[in-house]
Amino acid sequence: MRPQRQLCPVDLMGIEELGAERSRLLFVGNHAILGIDVPLLIRNLFEKTGIWPRPLGEHAWFSVPFVGELLAHLGGVDGTRHNCDLLMERGHNLLVYPGGAREAWKRTTDKPYALLWGETHLGFARMAVKHGYTIVPVATVGTEDVIQPCADIPIQRILTVGGYLKPPGGSVGGKAFEQGARFPLVVPKPAKAQKVYFRLMPLVRTQDFQGQESDEDLLRSLRDLTRSRLEEGISSLLEHRRSDPHRFVFQKAQDRQNQKQEAAVASVQEAAAAASKL
Repeated sequence: MRPQRQLCPVDLMGIEELGAERSRLLFVGNHAILGIDVPLLIRNLFEKTGIWPRPLGEHAWFSVPFVGELLAHLGGVDGTRHNCDLLMERGHNLLVYPGGAREAWKRTTDKPYALLWGETHLGFARMAVKHGYTIVPVATVGTEDVIQPCADIPIQRILTVGGYLKPPGGSVGGKAFEQGARFPLVVPKPAKAQKVYFRLMPLVRTQDFQGQESDEDLLRSLRDLTRSRLEEGISSLLEHRRSDPHRFVFQKAQDRQNQKQEAAVASVQEAAAAASKL
């Protein structure tokens, strides 16, 4: 976490949207590439509000040896409907990414920060309505300017080690491991290391709709409203960072170097001026 803190300073905005609410919250975000944003959001949200949302992970992650164990150690939960029901019945705050692994495993043809939600995916809205949770859209930008996909590798080639092993599939591997799925080969751009920006958007309340979790028209409207607020948040963050003088991690070092050079030039000029008077 320390290297992330140094190379990915965080600017978390919109905390005022929460008001006094600290429970029964469902944070819904746009997934940055490889999910690098998740620990940054959780840590900073906890530091500023005391809220530590449990992330609901794509089934695919939990079928990969060691990765599932690591996620569980960090508080992640396999995002099945059963697990979600259990957590919501106990009032846990949760964090979910409707784009799942497909959004985290962005391809070279995908636009940075694009929402890659399936039109039939209504799960988060259904669970929020069923349990009377407040949806908190949380937008992020920053990481996909530093880490970018340069190639799309068929996931089957990775999981089977070129065909030598049997891949996870179906209910074990999840949709992320279906035929045709791809994993990004990424290239980091250290010179572009910069802040990761988050913004909590206006809340989407569902309490008045409890008992209507079978109404798909209602669920679509809540899903679309959440998506619209996320897209608005992404746009506003992209605009905000353009005017942030402290956006880039190495900007301070460059500024200090420029100041030293300017001071050296000024010193030489002063010495030359003094010598000319002799």
